Amino acid sequence: MKKIYALAAAAMMAATAMAETPLYICGDGEGLGWEPATPTEFAFEGGAYKLVVNNVSMFKISTEKGDWDTFNAAAIGVPTKVTKDQLGQALNLEPWGENTVTPWPGDYTIVVSGDLKTITLTTTTEEPTGFTRMFFRGEMNNWGNDEGYFKGEECKKWEFSTEDGITYKFTCAEGQMIQAGQAFKIAGESWSIINYTANGQTIEMDAPMPWAFDQMTNSMLDEDWEGSCEVILPTDGSNEALVTFYAEKQSGVAGVAVEAAEAPVYFNLQGVRVANPENGIFIVKKGAKVSKAVIK
Repeated sequence: MKKIYALAAAAMMAATAMAETPLYICGDGEGLGWEPATPTEFAFEGGAYKLVVNNVSMFKISTEKGDWDTFNAAAIGVPTKVTKDQLGQALNLEPWGENTVTPWPGDYTIVVSGDLKTITLTTTTEEPTGFTRMFFRGEMNNWGNDEGYFKGEECKKWEFSTEDGITYKFTCAEGQMIQAGQAFKIAGESWSIINYTANGQTIEMDAPMPWAFDQMTNSMLDEDWEGSCEVILPTDGSNEALVTFYAEKQSGVAGVAVEAAEAPVYFNLQGVRVANPENGIFIVKKGAKVSKAVIK
């Protein structure tokens, strides 16, 4: 009996010791905010850290508060956006400078293990239906942050069109352009669902490129651009979209004609053209159409 009591007491002391390490969160959810000096603190219950947050799409957790240098130095997270299939799973935490992104904006329960090694997200918010809206957001339109931007006419000037929610197309209107050196991204109304960047790569015209889901960096063009753009969102669970910038404006009729006449051109996943593709996954460009293909 004394032995059992001793073990129970030791477990209680261990749990108490873990609770002495505070865990903080900043984010865009209700009641959170992005002030690292005054973050929200997790409750410690049953050997784990727990918090319920409403209307959240991205957040960052840390064991320290103060300025951003202090907060980021002690931050922990997951290195990729959390996917639908990962909800309810214990995901590994590691030192990470980016934000943790939820599968879609909503009400989430966040549980972090007492040893700060895993995080589990669950939600009571249903997955959104319908196609996700996609925009160019950047210095040319104040990043879409003007009040009422997504409810007004201005947003339509920079919105992509889609027929299937996977392939999106955009053509600059007369006099509309992204100037050389302007920072921009391809993003949605919520940064957590669509948020792609070339991540430092030089953007080549008329060539498909993999753009990564990336919150921390922006894209720039070396020359003024007023052509067309096509984006193919990932359907294989990856965090990369295929993006093609066309120097000239593309039309549906011309695209069909070119596709019928031209032979396919192959690129590897780094965007390098491959003359004789074999044994791997490749980007295939035929006319104005870009897709992925497995070649054996």
